[in-house]
Amino acid sequence: MILVNFENEKEITLSENAPPATLLEISLKNGIAHTHACGGNARCSTCRVLVLENPSNLSAPEQKEKDLSLKKGFPESVRLACQAKIQGDVRIRRIVLDDEDYNLTIPGSPTISGEEKEIAILFSDIRDFTTFSESHLPYDVIHILNRYFYKMGDIVLKHGGTIDKYIGDGLMALFGVNGGSPEEVCLSALRAAKEMELELYSLNEYLKSHFHTSFKIGVGVHYGSCILGQLGHPANMSYTAIGDSVNTASRIESKTKKAGVSVLISESFYKQIKTRVRKGKVFSTQIKGKTGNYKLYEIREIRAKTSLDSWEEAKNYLRKVILVRQTGSWLKLVYHLACLFDSNANWLGLRAAADFKNFKNLPENEDVISNLDQLIESRKSFILKTGISYSLADFLALAGTVALEKSGGPRIQIQAGRKDEPADSIQQILPLGMKTQKDQLPCLQKMSLEIRDLVTISGARTIGWLGTESFTANPYYFDNSYFHVLLKAGLEGPLLISNDRELLKNDESRALVLEYALNQSKFFEDFTATYLQLTSY
Repeated sequence: MILVNFENEKEITLSENAPPATLLEISLKNGIAHTHACGGNARCSTCRVLVLENPSNLSAPEQKEKDLSLKKGFPESVRLACQAKIQGDVRIRRIVLDDEDYNLTIPGSPTISGEEKEIAILFSDIRDFTTFSESHLPYDVIHILNRYFYKMGDIVLKHGGTIDKYIGDGLMALFGVNGGSPEEVCLSALRAAKEMELELYSLNEYLKSHFHTSFKIGVGVHYGSCILGQLGHPANMSYTAIGDSVNTASRIESKTKKAGVSVLISESFYKQIKTRVRKGKVFSTQIKGKTGNYKLYEIREIRAKTSLDSWEEAKNYLRKVILVRQTGSWLKLVYHLACLFDSNANWLGLRAAADFKNFKNLPENEDVISNLDQLIESRKSFILKTGISYSLADFLALAGTVALEKSGGPRIQIQAGRKDEPADSIQQILPLGMKTQKDQLPCLQKMSLEIRDLVTISGARTIGWLGTESFTANPYYFDNSYFHVLLKAGLEGPLLISNDRELLKNDESRALVLEYALNQSKFFEDFTATYLQLTSY
């Protein structure tokens, strides 16, 4: 027997030997008032249904159904009942149930049906605009707003965005509606946001000379899932996005004033472009309507994309320099140079590596100095040979990925764009060398890291040597052995440092040690994220 379940209406039982019939024929035969304005000829969409279970038990769409679905913008889960024939059990829901539903099918917009999609949402707003509007003539208010929206709207369109709506003095724009990779979509939205910030300087010159005032704006950008489609009365529908992600973008924009910056992006947005930007301030804040704290990022620079061929050439060059028996010390070098701070304990990271010479004589750096000298010489040689000049910070970050690759660790794709920046005074602060997690956390937070990152960094001890001994049985192979050894050793293991004992003492870090011991893939995934953050500066 075959069961055809019209949700909330009727369940119909068919014989397996019954001749093939369409959903429309079955529903009408069984007393369901199934709308079909064109008579069941695929010339309208009034008979359409949403397939809730077993879509493969319906016949594949033929060309006229494909054409109409494409025109209407239907997702695969929406089928025409007059065309879909039953081949097995299926559960569906009729969409057009009454006259009001029928009226909504009349406009025939290709985007009426709605779809869920991950996009970037940009919200911009003029700060304290109410004060301006109350002190100027209505004509001037409208004139200035139109001039402002003209300039800012042009920027949105220039970078491939869609202007969703104007809300008073605010603008909402969508990026990625027509597709594109997450990185491309987010970079387009960020370029638009940063250009809007620049365009404001020009607009303010006009405002100062004609109205003796100037504007400040806030721009919030978020990347997340939205429902896209036409909303409104059939005579006046508009294409828009709805969902929690839209609200989040709006809330982020509202935080720009308190943060003292013009543009803020969400953490989900930052993750899509972190290898292509240089971030500034990082804020942890609560967002209205949500629980917990959320990280928001200021972006100082969008890095130019370097030629893949020359970057790969640099990587091949380092593959000849880095030996398998030295991979542990190379990874340690990257970690030690990533832990550089200024005199106020602000994180500098790899960009201050050129000034690392001040710390060459420290005992903790003894086994990495020769690698640094070798890297500096290799970089000079590469530049002379190719004429391509990558920063020392780039070479360091790339060297770490080669060391991981050679030792069987995760393959981490990074991009060039880091800058070497001289610092008046720097200090080296190594979280793994601290006695307690209470001491480690403030340092980690300055690097935008947390306990999970501390555990993954510790896991890198799976390769390399401690004096003349190794922590694991194979010090040249990068896997999750560190966590197995740590759990077996307990708090009294002979090679344990204070950090190792701390990982076992604290509930959160101990749970992660156990998780990584059981799941190497998860360790590799999280280590990759940590490495990208650790080498982002």
